[in-house]
Amino acid sequence: DAHALPGARRPVVLFSHGLGFTAALNTALHEGLASRGYVVAGIDHTFDGPVEFPDGRVEVQKPGLIVDDLLREVRAADLSFVLDQLTALAAGHNPDAENRPLPRGLAQMLDLTRVGAYGHSLGGPTVIGAMNQDRRIDAGAALDGTLRGPVSFDRPFLMMGNQHERRADDPDWAFFFDQLRGPRLHLVIDGAEHSDLTDITVFKSTIDISVVFPTGPIDGVRAVSIQRRYLTAWFDWTLRGRTRPLLRGESTRFPEVDFQP
Repeated sequence: DAHALPGARRPVVLFSHGLGFTAALNTALHEGLASRGYVVAGIDHTFDGPVEFPDGRVEVQKPGLIVDDLLREVRAADLSFVLDQLTALAAGHNPDAENRPLPRGLAQMLDLTRVGAYGHSLGGPTVIGAMNQDRRIDAGAALDGTLRGPVSFDRPFLMMGNQHERRADDPDWAFFFDQLRGPRLHLVIDGAEHSDLTDITVFKSTIDISVVFPTGPIDGVRAVSIQRRYLTAWFDWTLRGRTRPLLRGESTRFPEVDFQP
């Protein structure tokens, strides 16, 4: 029953998870952004990953689910739907399915004139699709995954990939980068594999998860710290207009981060 922190309205950032995952698997990033003054809405995509509804019903991934244009369109529509509900909430309405009281002051802290979105894996193309269709999303970011487009927006976009996602090595990322017409940035984290861009990375030091989740040699806590710093800097610049030298080029503080030309 904690109430919302009073003060100035805060930018809103949406999150889309990878196929079969949940928004909870990127909690470290959500908390990092929230601690820096953002309101983060993590979205669980029904029939894609496990989702529990207010009445106790649980839906898991639909058998035989394939990644196609329809799935990407539905996921993108999920982001717009959540943004619609947040807009209603900010206007004083209660979108809760059971009409439960919302945290006191929540409606007054949402700044829906500054909206970002980020996604891991399939969440990246989900953000791309949402930005194509919904101009309310001012800036986006993709954490790993397959990025192909098409792109019909000219707003800022960040590409943050594992050690194999250099444009010289991945034609999909190269083609996608060339389509971007707004401010763009492509970062690669040396030593990282696909699951290192989720909370899974912090568990690999205590349990062998390599059979199920691909991770690299980078220290898990370090991987999370890098993603927090660069993702926060990206939204600070694109949503708040704050100068962030970290985005200008490679840093001696984070030698693992390779800026792609």
